[in-house]
This record gives sequence, C-alpha cells and structure tokens, in this order.
Amino acid sequence: MKNLLKILGAISLIGLGSARADLYDNFSSANLNTNKWEVRQDIEGQPLMDEGFVTNGVFHTQQNSIEDKRTYLVPRHQFKSGDTLDYDVNVISGEGNYGNVDILVGGGYDRVAMGMVGYNNGPQTREEFGTTHIRFSFSENNFNIQEFFPSGEIVINNLPLTDPQATYELYIGSFSNGKANIDYDNFYLNGIPAPRFESISIQGGQAVITSSGVDNRPYTLESSTNLTSNAWNPVTNFVGSRTLASPLLDSPTEKYKFYRIKDSFE
Repeated sequence: MKNLLKILGAISLIGLGSARADLYDNFSSANLNTNKWEVRQDIEGQPLMDEGFVTNGVFHTQQNSIEDKRTYLVPRHQFKSGDTLDYDVNVISGEGNYGNVDILVGGGYDRVAMGMVGYNNGPQTREEFGTTHIRFSFSENNFNIQEFFPSGEIVINNLPLTDPQATYELYIGSFSNGKANIDYDNFYLNGIPAPRFESISIQGGQAVITSSGVDNRPYTLESSTNLTSNAWNPVTNFVGSRTLASPLLDSPTEKYKFYRIKDSFE
C-alpha cells in the first residue's frame, strides 16, 4: 500500500499474564481428577450441596433445596511461601444466603474464611452475578487475595502469616441455605498465561488477527498508530482464543498500526 502501512503483532501483552504459569486444572476431562482434588464438606460439618461434579468443562455446584449445604474443592497441592493460585468462579444464580467462599487452613489457622463472593446476611465483598477472577498469593508473612469482579471493581484483602516454613490447604467452594448455581474453572499455579498473537494477515482491507488465551477469559484487542503517545483504542472484546478482524486504516494519513491484547481482569 502507498502509505507503507505496517501491522505489527505482539507489540505489547498486558494484564495478569505470566511466563511461569502452570495449568492445574481446567476440567477438560469428563470426571474430576482425584489426583489433584478432594471434594469435602465444610470443616463446620454442613452436608454437601445437591450437585457437585465436572460437566461441560467446569466444576459445577448447585443447591436445589432450601437447606444449609456447602461443597468445597480442596487442591491436593500444599501451598507455601512463593505460591500463587488463580481461578474463575461463575456465580450464575442464588437465593437466600449463597456464594463462593475460600477457607485457609494451616500455619496456626484452623479455619479462616476469606474472599467471599455473594450474599450472606447482607452483601459480602461484592454481590455480583457473572464470572469473578480470584488470585491467591502466599509470601513469608502475608496471604493476599485479589478479586476481579465482572463490574471491573477490584477488591484486595490480606491475612498475616507468622510461619515462613508453614504449608497450607485451601478450601474453594460454594455455600447456600436457599438455592444456588455456581461453577469453577481455569485453575492455574504461578500466574495466568499471557495471551498471544498466533498470526496476522491482511484480507480484503482488514487486519485478520488470530489470538490465543485462557478459555472463557475476557480480553480486549486494542490498536494504536503511535507507540510514543501510549494512546490505545479498543477494537473489540472477546473471550478465550479467537480470530478477529480490524479495519487497516482509521484515516488516510495513517502510516502505521500497532495491536496489543489487554487482559480485561487487569
């Protein structure tokens, strides 16, 4: 083209991406991997919810009757200083008291409930339907929880840890005394893998971009004509891995166009 348009692919990948990311489980098999998980009741002893199993690539929990029940996924991984765990929880519906809650056990703590998403005698951290991304980070003296809600709000909580050599268990699960439908997916150790560009081509006056990302995770394709200005414009929102199309030029004076993928949970 006369204007010497250049399309540059992997200029910038921003968000929670990590080169160290290790997929723990995305429930791609038909059954729960019992080498990685235990399904447990709450330490307080409430019975398991009516439904708790792998289906359609998620771990699904559901309460159909009005009764106080809880179901927890417990990773067999023993957590220690330096570990992180990321996961997605999709709160589809709920009545009465319901939600997702995480319990830390170990290092002198018998049962500490943190990171609640839902309603429990009043709205907790946030009461939002949809997918919330949650990250746990362990350091020598602190346990950090970050919650990235569908509305875009980020909530951060911390719990002091006193034994740098301690190991910990995490209970990750659902509770309800009414009805609830809550699913879990995309468990990663050591961060979330960064989205990446797989290919870029020009077809019919458009840039056709193929990207790969974490299943069901929201991203935004952004473009810029000048990297020094740090001005990026949204092109489209998408989920997981997609092939996307973008007009090559927004004005006749443009000579360059750059693209990046932004993690919407950032």
